[in-house]
Amino acid sequence: MTPDGSRRSALRVIRIGKNKDNDVVLEKPGISRYHARLTLYTDFLGLLEDLDSTYGTEVDGRRIVQKMITPGSAVVLGTIVRLDVKTLFDQVSPRVLPPPVPPLPNLGPGSQPGLTGGKPPVFAEEFKRLSWHFEQYTGAKQEILTGDPKKKAWVRVAVGWVPFAGFPLASLIDAYVFNTSERVQVLDEAFRRDYKCPNPACQQFLGYVPYAELLRQRQCRFCKCLWVDS
Repeated sequence: MTPDGSRRSALRVIRIGKNKDNDVVLEKPGISRYHARLTLYTDFLGLLEDLDSTYGTEVDGRRIVQKMITPGSAVVLGTIVRLDVKTLFDQVSPRVLPPPVPPLPNLGPGSQPGLTGGKPPVFAEEFKRLSWHFEQYTGAKQEILTGDPKKKAWVRVAVGWVPFAGFPLASLIDAYVFNTSERVQVLDEAFRRDYKCPNPACQQFLGYVPYAELLRQRQCRFCKCLWVDS
């Protein structure tokens, strides 16, 4: 099981089972009294542990003892009970107030930012930061797919995008995420967190479009804010 020292660096530890003293109580067939434990280290990465349950725990169709999971992981407890892990991750999502930004145009009911009236807001300086995120992501992914498996740069990239995370989380990722596809999944989750429209009123993930291509587009196709000064 995970050392208590590692759990102290977690955002939340969730006990799951049939007994009333669990954090998530599931009174359903196949669920043990103390079935599993989910330790959330970020809002997109956590360690799921089966607590020697009778019918086991599956992640993405495979029975596990311990496994790092993300909000997109398919978790089944026992034989039929699907755990809503996305909601559990959402509960530890940061609620940080955005920094002061240029005001949005005064829009009428039902209008979308930047589509009607006034000049769209400009986020040129904030947009430039996305270049670093894309370069780090592509370099780390290349290392995972073709590089020396002993290199840990991809772990540093993933952890580097996590506020207040450090060595404990990096060690856990290195210990429990050793499959290539799983490493890519962890990296993708971190990338999706940061490669977003810089407009706090939008925050749409911009996909895997290269930064240079986004720069040529000049503005967000969702909120129409400007990414370059006119």
